[in-house]
Amino acid sequence: PGRRSSFPWAFWDVWPTFAELAGAEMPGDSDGVSILPTLLGAPQAAREYLFWTWPGAGGDTSGYAVRAGAWKGIVPHCAPAAGELRPSAGDRMQLYDLDADPGEAADVASTRPDVVAALL
Repeated sequence: PGRRSSFPWAFWDVWPTFAELAGAEMPGDSDGVSILPTLLGAPQAAREYLFWTWPGAGGDTSGYAVRAGAWKGIVPHCAPAAGELRPSAGDRMQLYDLDADPGEAADVASTRPDVVAALL
């Protein structure tokens, strides 16, 4: 009680957490990780990245976001090509430094092309 954590987690981490609490095993293809250590105030292994997608209007386009450490890149529109999501022509990744800008108000993609390239 009264503690806060900056460990990023997502909905898909809920089931692995419940499974750990119950002593059950998760299928090997699960994208989630148990956040029980964080909930108990214990050290939690850092993730390399978080990645999520969402459908676009009409179903043929979508967007994605990736978070690695303090960086969050968002590509609002992209077209699936050969099974991969890449920015659509004329679109680009928005980039936010969540340590300095947790509200995602300042897109810093133009000043950090190295980070954009790493996240793409």
